[in-house]
Amino acid sequence: MASILNQKKDYTRYYGDFRGVDFSSDHTQVHDQRLAYAVNMYKDYQSSQGQALETVPGFRRRVEIPDGGEIYGMHEISFESTPHILIHAGSKLYRWKNYEVGSDIIERDSATLFSGMNERKSSSFIFNNRLYLLDGKNYLVYDGSTVKNVLDTACYVPITYIGIIPDGENADNGKEFEQRNMLSPYFKHTFVADGTTAQFILNEKEIEAVTEVKVYGEVVTEYEVDTAAGKITFDTAPVKPETKDYPEFYPGIEITAKKTWKSVSGVTEEMENIHELITECTIATVFDNRVFLSGNPAYPNHIFYCGRNSTGYVDPTYFGVLNYMQDGVGNSPITGMIPVADTLMVLKNDTQQDGSTYYHSAYDTGNDIQPRIYPSQQGLAGIGCLGACVNFLDDPIFISRLGVEGIGQLSVRYERAIEHRSSLIDAKLVNMDLENAVLCEWNGYLVVLVDGCIFLADSRQKYTHAIGVPQYEWYFLEGIGVYSGQYTEYKYSAKSRDELLSATVEHDGRELPLTINSELSGQSINASDSYAEVYEDGENGLLYTLSDDGALAYLCDKPGNYIGGDFKPAAVIKTLDGNLFFGTENGVVCSFNFDMRNDEGEIPATAYSFDGRIILSGCATKMDSCDIPHLTKSTVKKSTVIKTKTLPRSSAKLKVRTNRKPYEQIARITSTSFTFEDMDFEDFSFSSIEQSLFAVKEKEKKWVEKQYYIYSDEFMRPFALFYVTYRYTVTGRFKE
Repeated sequence: MASILNQKKDYTRYYGDFRGVDFSSDHTQVHDQRLAYAVNMYKDYQSSQGQALETVPGFRRRVEIPDGGEIYGMHEISFESTPHILIHAGSKLYRWKNYEVGSDIIERDSATLFSGMNERKSSSFIFNNRLYLLDGKNYLVYDGSTVKNVLDTACYVPITYIGIIPDGENADNGKEFEQRNMLSPYFKHTFVADGTTAQFILNEKEIEAVTEVKVYGEVVTEYEVDTAAGKITFDTAPVKPETKDYPEFYPGIEITAKKTWKSVSGVTEEMENIHELITECTIATVFDNRVFLSGNPAYPNHIFYCGRNSTGYVDPTYFGVLNYMQDGVGNSPITGMIPVADTLMVLKNDTQQDGSTYYHSAYDTGNDIQPRIYPSQQGLAGIGCLGACVNFLDDPIFISRLGVEGIGQLSVRYERAIEHRSSLIDAKLVNMDLENAVLCEWNGYLVVLVDGCIFLADSRQKYTHAIGVPQYEWYFLEGIGVYSGQYTEYKYSAKSRDELLSATVEHDGRELPLTINSELSGQSINASDSYAEVYEDGENGLLYTLSDDGALAYLCDKPGNYIGGDFKPAAVIKTLDGNLFFGTENGVVCSFNFDMRNDEGEIPATAYSFDGRIILSGCATKMDSCDIPHLTKSTVKKSTVIKTKTLPRSSAKLKVRTNRKPYEQIARITSTSFTFEDMDFEDFSFSSIEQSLFAVKEKEKKWVEKQYYIYSDEFMRPFALFYVTYRYTVTGRFKE
């Protein structure tokens, strides 16, 4: 220590190559490359100027639902390279017709595809060039023009028995061929016609009806039906056509009948509508080229999967009565399913009885009735999934009550373990409504939307935590949503233009002098004030507001942004065409302005607003003792340097605080100039190249810890930070 005090040399401190934000500990304990605080900042990997920490682009309204219902889902499919976007809002499903054009106000009637949607989050999947949707009440299919309930379409009718020989020495009940379909009460039997037998008895009794009979491929109508016995009787025995040769035991008779099942063995007791096992599911995924459904609240442990039809194709309208699995026996529900390579991971909520994670892999049985099964293997016990899950660039991710979890693969026997992924943001994240969190992947970021905030996990920035598991660096955005009832901001002018010093305005037949409200100059006008109605004088280009007694007219400024209103947070989020979209609880769909890049990959300044409002963005460096907390330091004059990108209309303010005094603003940086409070103009550093360097005259002396906060609170004024650096000298021992 004595040598440090006696050396009288300068030391350099550098903050750059930023990793992300750290909310996990005191500002003095974060890593030098992390931010002790950051809001509405991220790393833009598409910028031609390189990677800096910069203001996130804003977002704009794209759709407004007339009824204002909450956005519960956005679903996408393309037909002939044309994207079709369906929006589930309130109890209706809409088609966004002008998606490629831009802003669109959906017409109340013309864009409505379906009414009677369940008012909860919906899920979807694409299969055989059709979009299927589930909302816990409906199972719908969209073909590019219309939406239909799957139950109202031609659900697959299985052939449950084939080759039945009704009479004679070779009489046979036939071969069980396909399972009954949970979605349809109809089934088929095929019989061998011997030319003499006129009665054909189904293997099911007490049927409701016979709906179709074919004899050697031709539909016939002349027969009698005994529904109780399941018997069909022809006037004369069907015979083989002489125009074609058939094998001896060719099944020339096909009978389609209807009988509603009341229960599925091992799943349910008698129920009125078996199809509700499927239609009330809320979770959908495609694995092994089959559709898997779960989330039926009445059957919390069950997973149902579709099968192949008689043509050999997998059919999402065919859920056989044996095609189900049960993971666990307790009340803890299945909350998510994630396909990973050749394994289906099934996630459950917190449970004390069952495992929280199960694995399923395909197994071929060689049995026609159930040719492929997916045996359950209990994998992991412990923390459960609250609902949101996603395969994030081959990292299975889910939301737990403790934050963001991943299912990592161990090196021994390819076993897996639950690994925490969000240690740096848990202090903020776990205090939010995680049960309603939603996830998606966008441009290499994991997007976690919750309570009108977005947490971004950067797949290009990972580190190994002290507990030995890989984790992500994170960024934090807030204010993600829109304001209902917002209005244009006006401010009382801070100074008069020279030509207006003696000007007057006419109001109600009186000439009123223009003046400055010295007490309120620079403040926003409160629309609830009796004298706060703003008048625009188009002829003279003036904005003014009358005083409460009408004697004076005060000059106003119009910053251009909106203020006021009630905040309506984003509720769902979706990646479409490489851009990030979200829907709010009051029926508005917005898109971020990442799609507004120019040819150089840069985003114009006009894109930096949250639906016309100011983006408050900023970041704070570590509260730094320079690793010598027992010694005081002084900043070397004119040694503080900030490097930024040169962005159009770029602006940022710099504050500094120490252990001796709170934050104080010491500079304002712009793309073409640099202004200071109590600073000399000679401290400016101009640059016309892409990166700008600014030298700041700083006066901090005899501090132990010091921290910088760089931020922007002006309308459409982004900034991008490469680094902050300064020099200091050691001045003595800390004695306070």
